[in-house]
Amino acid sequence: MIRKFTDSKSYTVVDMQELYDNAKNYFEEGQKQANNGQMRTSCDYYQKSLDDLSALKPSRIRDSLIARVYLARYKASREFRGPLAQKDLRFGYSYAKTCKEPAVQAVAEEYWQEFLANRDKD
Repeated sequence: MIRKFTDSKSYTVVDMQELYDNAKNYFEEGQKQANNGQMRTSCDYYQKSLDDLSALKPSRIRDSLIARVYLARYKASREFRGPLAQKDLRFGYSYAKTCKEPAVQAVAEEYWQEFLANRDKD
């Protein structure tokens, strides 16, 4: 069951773990939807994941997952969200740089370089 939380100061450790687990599950469902070609649906799941993650205290694990979600949503939505997708790339890139996870940073750098190369072609 997914519960809605309104006041982050009143979360218990269990609530925070549940939020993290929900966010991870939403992210994984978003990936499944994207793999099935359902890009708009995947973006809805990515947003749900971000909503839950934003309620958690900053940490390396949280920031790593936030980066992965933003980068995944950028990849899924760059064809139809335009400037909003670019915003996702910027957020994902920023979180990837601060989370210090090499695998996440590598994906962020790849997407960033691809974006710059395509931008210069226009």
